Amino acid sequence: MQQKELASLLDISTAMVSRLVKRGMPTDTLERAERWRKRHLEPGRVKGWRAGTVRKKPPQPDRPAIPALCVTVPTTVPPQGVVQGDTHPGDLSQDRIKAAALAGPTSLAIVELWSNATRHAQASGAAAAAEMVIELRALLRRLPFGGEPRMALGVWLALTEYSMHKDAELRRAIDLDTFLTPNEFAVRLNDNCPGAGGWWLEDTACDWEGYAVNGWPA
Repeated sequence: MQQKELASLLDISTAMVSRLVKRGMPTDTLERAERWRKRHLEPGRVKGWRAGTVRKKPPQPDRPAIPALCVTVPTTVPPQGVVQGDTHPGDLSQDRIKAAALAGPTSLAIVELWSNATRHAQASGAAAAAEMVIELRALLRRLPFGGEPRMALGVWLALTEYSMHKDAELRRAIDLDTFLTPNEFAVRLNDNCPGAGGWWLEDTACDWEGYAVNGWPA
């Protein structure tokens, strides 16, 4: 079965199918592909997943692929001091950040530096914060499989809240500067689902279908 056909049957993008195939998803039949996704990705398959944590996706018509985002760089690099340890957003020049963002596959270090700059912009009330979240998604989509970025809770929420239930407890969190891995973020959503971090990172935070920007389809 061709990946384009399988993407249509699974109701996901062809790019997402290609990414999952690299992880080992079979493509010979729809049934095998669905079983693999349930076993490796879908949090509903994990015992104890609370109803209402994730918004139910509506039926999706065929849509054209999302154009590549043009990643821009803020006019000023956030000051040092927003990253744990000795690495700070100020350690990378604007040109190096922009070059890394536009150069295809990116590194975990670049993603974390950009996420920390995003959190600093959020905390300072900068108007650029929302645009930086969009740019962070562009970087996450280029992150090699297996990367587990540690990002501030405020950044995780900005990346995923479009898919959360409106009454999810985590929307009211106040420790927005707490750094979390994907699985640690999943536990904060539901402590009975410690293995759902990959789903929240690769499917929801990356937002391959563009729902966070364009809204859910009618």
